[in-house]
This record gives sequence, structure tokens and C-alpha cells, in this order.
Amino acid sequence: MLFQWIKWKFYIRWRNEWGKMTSIYVLIILLDVLKMLSYFLVSLIGFRLLIFSPAQTSEFLSSIGGGIFQGVFELVTNFNLKSKLYYVWVLLFMQLTIFSIFSGIQASKWELSSCEDLHIQNLPWNERQKKLLLYSEQMLWDIKQLITGYLPFAFALVVAAQYGLFQSLCLVVIVTITYLIQNHFVASLHNAITTRKLFSGKYKIILLLQALLCKMAIAVLGYSLGKIFSPWINAFPVIGSRVDALAYEQWLLYGKQLLFQETSYVFLVLLNENWLHTILARVAVNNSGWELWLIWMGILLLLGILLPSLNTNLLRKQSVSDGKFLEMPYLIISKWFVSASNRLIMTRIIIMCRAQQVQQRPSVLFGGLIIWGVIGLVVFFIGHTQSQKVFYLVITMCMYILIYFLSTLLFDDLSGQFSFESDGRLLPMYLANGATLWHIFTQKLQLFLIASVPMFVLIQIVFICVGNIHGFWFAILILVGQAINYTSFAVINYIPSLVCPHFNFIHIEQLDEFADKGMVKAIVRIIMLGVAIPLLMLPLAFYLSDEISEMQFLWIQMGGIPVVVLTMFFTGMWFIKRQYDRYHSLEELNI
Repeated sequence: MLFQWIKWKFYIRWRNEWGKMTSIYVLIILLDVLKMLSYFLVSLIGFRLLIFSPAQTSEFLSSIGGGIFQGVFELVTNFNLKSKLYYVWVLLFMQLTIFSIFSGIQASKWELSSCEDLHIQNLPWNERQKKLLLYSEQMLWDIKQLITGYLPFAFALVVAAQYGLFQSLCLVVIVTITYLIQNHFVASLHNAITTRKLFSGKYKIILLLQALLCKMAIAVLGYSLGKIFSPWINAFPVIGSRVDALAYEQWLLYGKQLLFQETSYVFLVLLNENWLHTILARVAVNNSGWELWLIWMGILLLLGILLPSLNTNLLRKQSVSDGKFLEMPYLIISKWFVSASNRLIMTRIIIMCRAQQVQQRPSVLFGGLIIWGVIGLVVFFIGHTQSQKVFYLVITMCMYILIYFLSTLLFDDLSGQFSFESDGRLLPMYLANGATLWHIFTQKLQLFLIASVPMFVLIQIVFICVGNIHGFWFAILILVGQAINYTSFAVINYIPSLVCPHFNFIHIEQLDEFADKGMVKAIVRIIMLGVAIPLLMLPLAFYLSDEISEMQFLWIQMGGIPVVVLTMFFTGMWFIKRQYDRYHSLEELNI
């Protein structure tokens, strides 16, 4: 029955995501094939040069790499063939573990926010078996990511090392089994922790600790790292009208050496011979360590089977009081942004706070752990830099690059609540009551901005108070500039769902899996990080190269550029309104 269920669900998801085999989908498939071929060919050449590199090649690679890479290449050159293969396989199996972790978390989220209960409640299975059913569906669906993103590298190493057919097939089987068992264990662990947290009587305390104390602890850790790298930042060769290439190269070398020195213990821990990825590397190279691999697989499989039974007695219904605890701050904030008569925004806030996605990880509303680590790092740099140019460099990068990732990561984490098409098949109800797609978009945008306020305010307090930003008006300029940038970047986050809306999704976690929407998202982010943001930071480049004075830089970067961004924001909003304000019916909509 499990096979029949998976087969049926795969057919439905394929028809839903790839059913309309238009030219854009054919193009995406061709691009995936070309990507796999390029990964294979590039990694094959790289592995051949690294494993069987003559002295001239090693010198060439060392000269290109420099710094850390020069030391690595010189070290690798002295290794024998099996040692080189061993360390390369260690890296690849670490990559496999990372794939398994992300896929397992996604499988757990799929089960937690699943709408499939009505479909499987009549099956003669217990709760643990139903969880396994939903896990298996998502894990097997994610194998396509393993095929396109991992196997080209593994096959390239197999070809470069000249493995035989039988050994190659054994490695494929080992990789598949390891991936599935690790995936299932991570899914079960994530599901057990999340479910326990959801239905704990101390949920409010957990929310506060996770959303504030944990973020602050990570920020303190980033602040401590800032102390370590502060000498390197302060040694930055200030760019003038003429660039000292030698000083800049030495500065980069110093940074690489400092990074290698501070992270060397991490590599020593990861290379411990008892880790699963090192055991798998020994199996691939020396055909040894099978017993340890079987023990690892047995332990992970056993835990993956036992963990779901911990939650069998818990109800699948979240307490409403917990939702109200989240609702109150955002309902108060909404009164500053929308009129009290706008009941629909209030309703959307309540729905968001009670949604399974938010209840699983309420701390995501305050930003991710990596973001707070970076904030702690840059706050130390801002407060302890010895160069005015370096100070403005860090401030400007925070205003654009950090704010962009802050907006993008929050949107991605809760896309099921913020996306333009997240209402799904409820959309006809809104359109039947006189709303247009423009109204739906503005409501979603307002919801996203309201949800961002606590995180944004908390970050600004940390920046201004801990970062020692002197001058009231300068702090106001930074605050206003970041607010304008965040709002504009929020609109840009909606471009993929505006261009390729999919109101006919089956599952809320499926919103980011549509191929055409993913391609548009990738193009938008490449343009933003590769073109738009560098252009917005162009006055900084002129200031660092002494083409403009400090006062001119402040006028242009802190005053002129925000006006340009604001103008582009209103232009974009006008264009979206012109395109979507005319839709009052379901015609031409993909639902």
C-alpha cells in the first residue's frame, strides 16, 4: 500500500508542478541537464588535477589559490593517492549529510503542515505509520535535488579515481541508503522536537527564550568573532586615487591566514575518524569500516523509528491561547499602518499567528540565527573601526546587503503566509466580494511589513546603541535609509509570485517548488546581488577612491540614493497596480 500511495501522490504532484509542459518547462529541464553536465565536467577536471597533479600543475594551482589554498595545495601535493581520495570523499560525504539535513527538515515540515489527514485517516495504519508515509513522500520527491546537486560530483570522482563498475554500483547503493536513513532520522527528530514544543504548557516561555535570548546569544558570539577579526579589518588598505595592489594582496593573505588559524580546530573535529562521513570515506577508499557504517545506520534507523512514537499521544490541534499570545503585538502594530476599519488585515494577522508554519518556529519572526551572528559581527566592526572609510564601508554594506538578506530570508521562511498566491483556492471568495489581485497583493505586502516590525526595530536598537553610532541626525539617516530599502526589497521579493503565480498548489510547503517560479527567483536575486545593489553602492566606491569628498558621499549615499530607491518603489507599485488592478474575475488565472 505504501508503494501505491507514493506512486499516486507522485503522479498528482508531477501533474500539478509539471503538468503544463510549456516551452519554459522544457527550457528548465534542459538547463538542469546542462548544469549537471557542467558540474560533472568541471569537477572531473578539478579532481584529476588535484589527485594526479604533476609538480607544474600544483605550482599553478598554488599561485592561483594563494593564502589558505596555497597551503592546502602544497599539503595535498605531499599526500599519496589514497590520502587525496580520502579527503575528497570526506568533503563529498559531508555534502551528502548537509543534503540529508535540509531534506529531512523539509519532510518534517511537510508532515507538520500537511493537509492530507482527511485522505489517510481511513487507512488501517497507526500515527507513526502515517508519519512515515508523509516523510517518504517528501524524501523521495527531494531525491531529484540529490541527483542534480550531488551525484555529478560523486560520479566525477568515481571516474577520476578509475573505480570499477562493481565498486561504483556499491557506492551508489551506499549513498542512497545513507541519504534515506539520515533523512528519515532528521525528519523524525525535527518533528518530535517541534511537536513537543508546540504542545508544551510552557510554550510562551519557550517563545521568549527562543526569539530573544537565543538571538542575543548568537549576536554576542558574532560580537566575539568581531574582536578576533578586528585587527584584520583595521588593517584594510584604504583605497585612494591609486590602488596599492601589493598592500591589498597582503591584506587578503593576512585575512586568509587568520581565518585558517581560527577555524583549524573545526576541521580537526570534522576529520575525527568516528564521524559517519569519515567512515564512509574509508569505505570508499580502503573498503574498510563497514562494521562502523552498519552500526551508524542501525542507530539512526532505530532512532528514526522510535522518535515518532513519542508524539502519538499528542493532539494534532494547536492551543488557541498560544496563537493569541502571538497575535496581540502584531495587532497593536497594525493600528499604526492600517485603519481600524480594515478588518481583513486584522484577520490575516490572526491567521498568520495561528498558522502551523509560525507556530512551529515563532522565533523566525525575529530573524534567523545566521543573520544575528552577522549583526553581532558588524556591530563590533562599526564601533571599533579606526578608519572613517572602513566605517562607512561597513555601514553602507549593512544598509543594502544585510537588509536585503534580512528581508529575503524572512520572506522565504514564511512564504506560505506572505506569498502573493498563498491564499490558493480561497482566492475566488475574495474576488467574488469585489476585491482585485491588486488588493490581494497590497494586503500581503502590508502583512509582511507588519510582521517585520519587531525584528527591524530590535536590530536598529542593537545597531544604534551597541554600535556606537554618534550623531542623532546620522542615526536618523541610517534608520530611514534602511526602512526605505527594506520596504523596496519586500516588493522585489514578490516578483516571482507575481510573474508566475500558482494558486492551484496542493500543499503550502509546495509554493517554492514550482520550476518556473524558481527560475524567476534565481534571475531576480542574481540581478539584485550582481547589478542593482552594487549600483546603489556606487557612491561608496567613488568615496573610497577619493573621487568625492566625505560630505559629498553622505549627501549622495545617505540622501540621494534613498530618494532614487523610493522613486523606483513607487514606480514599481504603480506598474503592479496597472497590471493587476483590472482582474475582478477568475479568467486567465491559474487556479
